Amino acid sequence: MKILKIMCICIVSVVFVNVFISVFNSKENGYVVQIASSEKGNNNQSQPKLVEKDIPHIPSDYEIGKNYYDNENYASAIFYLEKPAEQGNVNAQFMMGASYYFTRDYTNAFKWLEKCAIAGHPRGQALVSELYATGRGVNPNYNKAFEFADKSAKQGDLLGKSNLAGFYALGLGVSRNVYTAFYYAEDAAKQGFPTAQLMLGSYYATGTGVEENLSKAIFWYRKAAEQGNASAQYLLGKHYFKGVGVKQDIFEGTKWLMMASAQGHEGATRFLTDMRMQ
Repeated sequence: MKILKIMCICIVSVVFVNVFISVFNSKENGYVVQIASSEKGNNNQSQPKLVEKDIPHIPSDYEIGKNYYDNENYASAIFYLEKPAEQGNVNAQFMMGASYYFTRDYTNAFKWLEKCAIAGHPRGQALVSELYATGRGVNPNYNKAFEFADKSAKQGDLLGKSNLAGFYALGLGVSRNVYTAFYYAEDAAKQGFPTAQLMLGSYYATGTGVEENLSKAIFWYRKAAEQGNASAQYLLGKHYFKGVGVKQDIFEGTKWLMMASAQGHEGATRFLTDMRMQ
């Protein structure tokens, strides 16, 4: 009887050791063992279930750079995005170009924005259009400016549509067509793009491609001004200050002019200075 007990103890010990070794090896291989509990009344033996161990995610240079870009830390964004951009990542190329654009390094901005624009990035195409139109970072070329704005607009980019409206309104890189200009400005404005809302307001104010209507002009100026567009704030403030197209309200006018001036709008600052000197 004693011998039988000793044999049983040895068998249990061997089984325990084997299970321990099995669990240890499973952990070493990146897995943990989970025992699935059997349902009540189920006589089947529980089976071990292997589940992949959670591995901490190590962010890539692109992910780190994008996070810096989203938080407007453009210097750090450029540092981390350069490698993926050089490897052909179109979104990294755009963020590189935009980071240089926002920090006013237009030569490098054009270098990277042109790469992503040629690859078909719609906002990149819109910004390249602006650089060609203004001659920043590249020699001015209205034909190229129009070409890239057109490509961007066809992909639905609202900045591209706004740029295209401006080119049609002024006849830059394309024959002047104020009705087409109004069409693109209205399309982007109704989708909430502040630059287009400002343009649409000015078209209504001057009767460009549409019948003159100061009430509608002020409506669209307000839409853009409420989104922080300094030029729209300036124009809206002047209308209220002078009572043109709207009931005169000096307080309301001053409010919008001060908001524009706080953003560095020189016209608003001069207007307020002149009013104080009278």
